[in-house]
Amino acid sequence: MKKLVLIILCMLPVGILIAQDLTVGDIISKNLKAIGQDKLMTIKTIKTTGKMTQGGMEFLATDIEKRPDFDKAEMEVQGAKIIIAREGKTGWMINPMTGTSDPQDLPAETINSMLNESISDPAINWDNPFYTWKEIGAKVELIGKEEMDGTPVYNLKFTFKDGYIVNYYLDASKFLVLKSKSTEAAQGQTYEQEIGRA
Repeated sequence: MKKLVLIILCMLPVGILIAQDLTVGDIISKNLKAIGQDKLMTIKTIKTTGKMTQGGMEFLATDIEKRPDFDKAEMEVQGAKIIIAREGKTGWMINPMTGTSDPQDLPAETINSMLNESISDPAINWDNPFYTWKEIGAKVELIGKEEMDGTPVYNLKFTFKDGYIVNYYLDASKFLVLKSKSTEAAQGQTYEQEIGRA
């Protein structure tokens, strides 16, 4: 009897470890359930606000997304209000820091950057990559389980068709995205972006 109990006790930790191993599909499914993706699909407009840091400056930013394909960002930098808007593959901006307050057409690179961000950010996109990754042809890899500020997280790496790569860090118990990191090349420079969730 003691031998049987010892065998069962030895097998228990192995069973627990096996039960904790999740696949990419499991993690994505748990994330979609946690954020209520089915309810998000009925919303027509999403507005997000937050702080941005760039070049040592911190400023408030507001982003509005409307179905099917509209995005408008507003921010105030050194007293100047900057507006950037995109609808489909066209866009415009008002940026007094460029010497004029007249609307200007957005360069194609800026529009592509906005499209990449829109496609890859589950916080601002109804059809977020966790929901549409197969449909849009993204490749998803589970990099592993890590610690982030004392919280266990899953690191999922999404590689989109155009080579745009984003790593998402999901709380291992709540399955919510705590942070995303991306690297993007634009205008001959490489930009790294990190977005943390409050």
